[in-house]
Amino acid sequence: MPSRTVKGCILNTEILVILLTLAVLEGLLSADNALVMAVMVRPLPARLQQKALTYVMWGAMGLRLVGVLLASFIIKYWFLRAFG
Repeated sequence: MPSRTVKGCILNTEILVILLTLAVLEGLLSADNALVMAVMVRPLPARLQQKALTYVMWGAMGLRLVGVLLASFIIKYWFLRAFG
């Protein structure tokens, strides 16, 4: 199995397939989130739809950022992994 070293990391075919799979899953989940957001704001009056959609998108990105930061914190400390 061919592998290359990039700044101390070994990249092989298995790792690249995993990364590609994660990227595809992220894209599918993003599309699903967009659809749910659109359905949520549809019953609102037209003048409020764009405003509500903007708030929902910022909230989704904020929660995603909090989740990533929390996950990196949990991974850093071994004793928290049992609860994570």
